[in-house]
Amino acid sequence: MAEACHGLPLTPREVRKAFTPEDLEDWLNGSLPQDTLVTFSQALVQRRMMDEGKRPPSYTEPAICQNCGPIWLWFSGEVQGCPWCWNRIAHRPIPRPQPVCCGDCAHFQRIDHPHMGHCVQGEPEGIAGLWDTDRRHCERYLPRPETT
Repeated sequence: MAEACHGLPLTPREVRKAFTPEDLEDWLNGSLPQDTLVTFSQALVQRRMMDEGKRPPSYTEPAICQNCGPIWLWFSGEVQGCPWCWNRIAHRPIPRPQPVCCGDCAHFQRIDHPHMGHCVQGEPEGIAGLWDTDRRHCERYLPRPETT
């Protein structure tokens, strides 16, 4: 297992802790191939990076997730769900490939001014608040649900 972690910011103990009981059984009886262990270890490092709101090096293309909005992926296009959905669910940051519009965000709460509001996630804003057409790189942006 140490070989699978070589060069990665990960210990064999962390890899073993991430195993399911079935994975552990396969590893103990020697039926878990080394290349699978290496890939699993790399995936753990990538997930840790994403949990911290950092874009993995292989995520080079801007894409759109129906639930998360503009995201980075390893391909471009539109998707119904993405790896960043785990961050959205856990209220973790999501790096954005492009600026987003505050008024389109589920966290934008309007005040009695027709174009102004505040971010309920506490993102930095001016003393008067945010203009609904403000465009900025916001890791807390979530698309406002469409009303039907």
